[in-house]
Amino acid sequence: MTDHEQYIASNRSRDVYKPLFDSSLDLIVDTMPSRALTVILNYNQSKKFTLPSSNNAAKETILREARNKFRAKGLSSVFLRGGTPLDGDEDLPNSVTQVWVSKGEPYCGPPVDPSRSPEPGEVRIIADKSFVDANAIKQLEFIRGLTGVRLAVGMPDLHPGNRFPIGLYLSSPS
Repeated sequence: MTDHEQYIASNRSRDVYKPLFDSSLDLIVDTMPSRALTVILNYNQSKKFTLPSSNNAAKETILREARNKFRAKGLSSVFLRGGTPLDGDEDLPNSVTQVWVSKGEPYCGPPVDPSRSPEPGEVRIIADKSFVDANAIKQLEFIRGLTGVRLAVGMPDLHPGNRFPIGLYLSSPS
């Protein structure tokens, strides 16, 4: 028997591994972050990083990590989606997954809602004799819910696009 095998056999007989494993597993579970928070630079939104955070990620923690990752000393403001500033002593709500950091300039991120209308517009498809892809119809249904859309009409050449269907006619009040 080699020295290594003797060491393993002697430790196995004393049951050393089990208590160490159980206590370290509890430690890992207790320190795991509960969510990932995406931190986005306000004036250049292509720069972002993910911050593993607990539920009590405070403004100072976010700013400290953002200054380090973005190599920007002047970061001083943290915004929630829609431009709501995060106060210094306030904890992040559980639903927040993205924050924007800035050097004091006004918020220029996305609006509060993804601009969905409370009453979706009407959908019509003028393609009785031609094939219409099901994905194009799904995209047409999405378009009708955008703000200001009163009527979304799928023309005979309706087919799916990257984000919006091709062969679409929209009617809005303005």
